[in-house]
Amino acid sequence: MCKTKVPLNLPVREVVWIGLRHVAERERKKLSEIAGLTLEWSVDQLREAGSINRLLRSGIQMPCKGQSENTRPGWINRTP
Repeated sequence: MCKTKVPLNLPVREVVWIGLRHVAERERKKLSEIAGLTLEWSVDQLREAGSINRLLRSGIQMPCKGQSENTRPGWINRTP
């Protein structure tokens, strides 16, 4: 499989970025590897679901505006 490096400039909530950094440290991988793997996984999930709406109905929740960081479900440890 050919991999191409592409510069990305994405707005990412700080809590998500910190979560990715923690995963990279725990897995002893580069942050870019974890971010790339996560992006690939999300594209696969979206492709399988067929649309954002179907993906959201499948149980993967995206944050809602105004919802507290500590009340959202997710894999990221959100302790202050």
